Amino acid sequence: MRVLPVDKIKIDKVFIQNIMSGSKDYHIVTSIISLAQKLGLVVTAEGVETEEQLELLTRMNCDEIQGFYFSKPVPHDTIEGVTKSLKKELFTLLH
Repeated sequence: MRVLPVDKIKIDKVFIQNIMSGSKDYHIVTSIISLAQKLGLVVTAEGVETEEQLELLTRMNCDEIQGFYFSKPVPHDTIEGVTKSLKKELFTLLH
């Protein structure tokens, strides 16, 4: 049995930009997601900028979605601060 030395596949934003239903990019992305899931790999779509892209990828069962639709890139320190704050809020809610 052949084992792939990866556990995640990222789909480049070039394919996401023109992912309109029925387009060539749409078929490429659905094929990548389907194959990756059959191989037990996590799929991340990069470069999501619109609600339509998000909806299509959600319907395709894409595991992870990232892009400007959610947030522009932020410094690591900022992410750490937000994460700590959310953990405190969650702890407070649960206890």
